[in-house]
Amino acid sequence: MRRTCFTVGRLHLNRQVIVLMSGLGVPDKVFFALQDNMLQRLADMLIRESSAVDALAQVKSGHSRLPPSSINNNNNKFSFVS
Repeated sequence: MRRTCFTVGRLHLNRQVIVLMSGLGVPDKVFFALQDNMLQRLADMLIRESSAVDALAQVKSGHSRLPPSSINNNNNKFSFVS
């Protein structure tokens, strides 16, 4: 018998999921609030270095363990130090 195992990763709302959930009665204002929240977080990452570092720490990639000193904020443009 073959066993399979998987873990649930980060989920994203796409158009199909939103349409489905909306059809099941979730109000559109919920999706607009989620979108506004994400846009605010993205804007915050451009302004505050600590927000950008926190966001990178949440990403499951090769850059997920970067120390704060690995990112330079020069004129609101982030560049990685090699």
